Amino acid sequence: MGLFGVDDVMDRLADPDLKQIVAEAVYFSWENSRGDYSPTAERRRALKDYVGNRIPTARLLDAAWQVIQRSEAESGLLRQFSEPEEKRPAPDLESLDDSEVDHLYHATLRKIAADSRK
Repeated sequence: MGLFGVDDVMDRLADPDLKQIVAEAVYFSWENSRGDYSPTAERRRALKDYVGNRIPTARLLDAAWQVIQRSEAESGLLRQFSEPEEKRPAPDLESLDDSEVDHLYHATLRKIAADSRK
């Protein structure tokens, strides 16, 4: 039938020529099997930094993801206290002409879009 045995599979996975392909397959399958993970360049970089020169495994990536989640939560809490939000008085909407209302509307949409990307 031409099927590989466990030893054959392990030998092929340990082949240095296939190291990059195996690593990419592990990252791909791990990223796509985690419902609470969404990939970003920063998260991928953090995963690879955590793994270092070790062979990536699902267990190792799970541990890295836990560290990243804690780090993101802590930096979010610190950001809340360290960056006071700029407070401006609300404009008197009744006194604005149509072009000023239109400008305010589009500026608000841009701010919402920028905040949602954070």
